[in-house]
Amino acid sequence: MTVPAEDGQPHSNGEQLGTVLGVAGVVLAVGAMFFRPALPYEVNSAPKMLLLLCLLAALTWLIVLCLRWRWQHQRPRGFRRVAALVAVFGALFAVTAVQAEETGVRSAHCEFGVWGLGYGMVWAKVEPREPGEPYQFIVRWGDWVGRPKPVVLHQTTYFTFLKRDLLSSKADVRVDRDAKITCGDGRPPSDEDQIHLDGDDWKSR
Repeated sequence: MTVPAEDGQPHSNGEQLGTVLGVAGVVLAVGAMFFRPALPYEVNSAPKMLLLLCLLAALTWLIVLCLRWRWQHQRPRGFRRVAALVAVFGALFAVTAVQAEETGVRSAHCEFGVWGLGYGMVWAKVEPREPGEPYQFIVRWGDWVGRPKPVVLHQTTYFTFLKRDLLSSKADVRVDRDAKITCGDGRPPSDEDQIHLDGDDWKSR
């Protein structure tokens, strides 16, 4: 039975909206596991995934309670507890889901995707310690070696390439001069220097 609120809006509207938001939140959370853009965080483990789902669930609950407050013109029971849960889960997610990328000097052992699963653009960020000098970039991935022509690096540069195998993940990246190497998934920031490795840059071992 639908009980109308004081302004004529049925309570069931909030419940239906909560269901829609909950389903959308789960879809977004699962999507974040496999299709990760270049953001300052990543969800790459089961605990982080669970924490994200809890945060989305608490946020959905809070939105529904806010709508009930608006329709009923009085604060629903449990509003403060749900708001506190959102704050706690949000803080925990911000602390634990900070992007942890593989790094190294001159070389790095990179693992792309989530437990090796994923598809699309990945990158290796090279921060030269000798700006203005030519750098040879090499990536060894399975039976393939990517070796573009040496290039003079004046500042941080992203070397991008495609993860074409859904299950492949590990690659060794190195340069021939001192530089910090950081690996990541997705597209790098558009305002940074980028060099993309295409078919001509790859040779079979």
